[in-house]
Amino acid sequence: MIERINGHSRFWRCPTCRTLLQKSMSNTFGPNTRISGAATCGACGTTFSQGDVYGGEYDLPEVKLQCPSCKAWLQGPGEELLGKPCPACKKILPTG
Repeated sequence: MIERINGHSRFWRCPTCRTLLQKSMSNTFGPNTRISGAATCGACGTTFSQGDVYGGEYDLPEVKLQCPSCKAWLQGPGEELLGKPCPACKKILPTG
């Protein structure tokens, strides 16, 4: 079974170079928190508003699933997991 994770994702994609990036989860923000500052893509160096990054502007939909072959629990961006090899056993994961 594939579970779609609701809310903001832990992952975002740089709109400039398309690199997959993980947010620093040491930053926890409430629903009415105003976020300021900058977030920089580690690949291309483009700077973005932290409010946009942590507010979900560039979020990738996240999923949680168990590999049917090795039973490892996986969570991450759906586009990086679904239909791709399991990081643990290398068998192809379901597509949805």
